[in-house]
Amino acid sequence: MGSSEQRQSPAKQAQQGGPSSLAGGRPQSGPCIVCVDVPDPDNFLMVLRVLRDHRDHHVDIVVSPRPVSFAAIPYGAAFLEMTKREENPIPVPIVLGRVTREKQLEIRSNPNVKASEKAWFYVDEDLTNPEVKVDTDIYLEVARFRLITFLDNHGISRSRYSLYRETNLESAKTIVPGMHHAFHKPDFAFDFKDMFFYGSEKAAQIAGLTDSDAQRFDAMCKAAIKASDIPQTPDGTEAAALRSSALFEAAVTKEKDDPEGFMRSQKRREDTRLLCNVYRQLKAKECPTLKYSSIETLVKKYRGTNTKPLLYLGGPFTEALKIVKALKGPRMGPRIGPIIAMAGATHGNRDAADGTGEGDRPYPPPDGVR
Repeated sequence: MGSSEQRQSPAKQAQQGGPSSLAGGRPQSGPCIVCVDVPDPDNFLMVLRVLRDHRDHHVDIVVSPRPVSFAAIPYGAAFLEMTKREENPIPVPIVLGRVTREKQLEIRSNPNVKASEKAWFYVDEDLTNPEVKVDTDIYLEVARFRLITFLDNHGISRSRYSLYRETNLESAKTIVPGMHHAFHKPDFAFDFKDMFFYGSEKAAQIAGLTDSDAQRFDAMCKAAIKASDIPQTPDGTEAAALRSSALFEAAVTKEKDDPEGFMRSQKRREDTRLLCNVYRQLKAKECPTLKYSSIETLVKKYRGTNTKPLLYLGGPFTEALKIVKALKGPRMGPRIGPIIAMAGATHGNRDAADGTGEGDRPYPPPDGVR
């Protein structure tokens, strides 16, 4: 026999927002903080789940970035060409994983890597690079509007939550690229479709573009609209998948800066920043007040109170650790409630993306983490 909590009627479950996705059952409702990073769709769904599980409480959402380089030209078809060819394919972990200076030397000396393919394997820049920091700041602003739009579309009132990020990205500098920049999909562009069809002249006026930028934006919109004329499959699957990124790829340049250099493009970076700027200005008309607050503001909300917020972790522990440490008083334990997290790491003599190294095992989660 299960407990009464486990055997709730469908009506009772619906009243409380449906069955919980947590193995331990629905958490006790109360104030909570949810920390997520941006790239993966499951993290937006995690925020939605928390808001539904805690429908009677305000939810504080901390958004963490990934290091983003708008100059990175994506692999596209080259990924399968390198990894799936019959003769001398490049192992997937090499193509997928982060490239450090040491790893770059290994890759460039690998006999399976053709001379023409070496241009893909530049060193992945992180947030210590000023251009990457600017790109990542822009990325976080775009993510704010993407998350708000997502929650709007699922009937979540904007009064139910607040958004936070680390203002200067100082702690986030410890976050290194988890994958090679060229492997990332342009997730920041997944909501750009309406912008391309908005009307370039009207959008340029709203965004306050200069004449030259307005001309560039108009040309990119025309390229995206042209690319939208794609064949429909019976179930619409192919069309949906293509539209999520193909319009953006059609709009921005794919030419690298130096024909003899790495697969990066400053022109692509400038194109992407321009599109992000217009997107942000258009979205700002719809939600002008819901902005990011600082982590320090979030800490002040709970410091000195008896409230111990539940903490959900769906991304790096970077900001969460900062919050837990800041709420810990000199003579008391952390002023934080239970922690529910996706926690795992590997160790051994191989890259984490490989997972085949001898001795690779997940570390157990920290105390108090479910």
